[in-house]
Amino acid sequence: MPVYYNADKKTWYTMFYAKDYKGINKKYKKTGFKKKKDAQQYEYEFKLKISKSMNMTLNSLYEIYFDDYKKRYKPTTVNTTQTLFNTHILPFFGEMELCKVTPFVIREWQNEILEKTNNNKKLSENTKSSLFSALKSLFSWAVKYQGLNENPCKNLGSFGAKKNQNEMNIWSFEEFDTFINKLSEFGKKYFVEAMAFKTLFWTGMRVGELMALTFGDIDLESKTININKTFSKVKGKVYITSPKTLGSKRKILIPEILLNDLKYYFENFDIVSTKRIFEIKTARLRYILTKFTNVLGLKRIRIHDFRHSHASYLLFLKADITAISKRLGHDNLQTTINTYSHLYKDANAQLIDKINNIKIK
Repeated sequence: MPVYYNADKKTWYTMFYAKDYKGINKKYKKTGFKKKKDAQQYEYEFKLKISKSMNMTLNSLYEIYFDDYKKRYKPTTVNTTQTLFNTHILPFFGEMELCKVTPFVIREWQNEILEKTNNNKKLSENTKSSLFSALKSLFSWAVKYQGLNENPCKNLGSFGAKKNQNEMNIWSFEEFDTFINKLSEFGKKYFVEAMAFKTLFWTGMRVGELMALTFGDIDLESKTININKTFSKVKGKVYITSPKTLGSKRKILIPEILLNDLKYYFENFDIVSTKRIFEIKTARLRYILTKFTNVLGLKRIRIHDFRHSHASYLLFLKADITAISKRLGHDNLQTTINTYSHLYKDANAQLIDKINNIKIK
């Protein structure tokens, strides 16, 4: 395991040969180590990684996994996954050899997570579920592509839970109308922001879809909005990518109550077909939402809850669940049912009423 000392820079470096995944012997070099043993450890770990050895550390496995992962998922998803690993997973497992990560060790990690706090609050059930899912996905990938015999998370059951849909916060039409009327009192000051909130409430689109809208996506004559992309911002960099899922690409019919506002918008602002309509920061929308929610004494909701409020309003109007699903851009009807089943609790009663009202000749 040869390592060398660079007298000019007073650092160590390693230079060695190893076979890549194609079996080709290649020369590798890594510089800048402050200690000789760090250079030696790098070479040792690198060879374990390249040979897919189960003696590599979980840090090394994660490096290979994440290099593959970030090429296949959107920037926001990549950033979220990276944060989960760096904050809660790698500090515990990072230096551990892969072959030593057993179900018992994972159980110990779960116990530690159960005791963790963030701003003096225990981690949410949703966060715990996301953490365990991320770890499980790492090992599933290792089973498929790195020769790991079995996923050590396989028989551990669930850990944490996704947000209880019964806790979903929504606004009624009356609450939304109170909020918008308050914004309108300020004239042009909050006009663009009010338009954003109106579009979210009356279309049910996702925030990223709203922020990606260009003037060319709206056809006032056919009364449709073409949703074909989404906006995200990660570490200061803006990304315009395809929508969340295949079903997210859709055309939404614009209700008259929103159409009139959009016409006014188009008549009074400089229109460039390729320009984004809402070039505002989500932080500003959150600020305005929080500010006037408190002023008006309304219940606290997130920006994303405008989407849930739209779905809730459609269900209140007894709209067809299949039509709602397509409008929201869900890939399948079951997603809609699972998400809003608690709001659709009288569906069976409606069904029986319809059957009972059938007139037999």
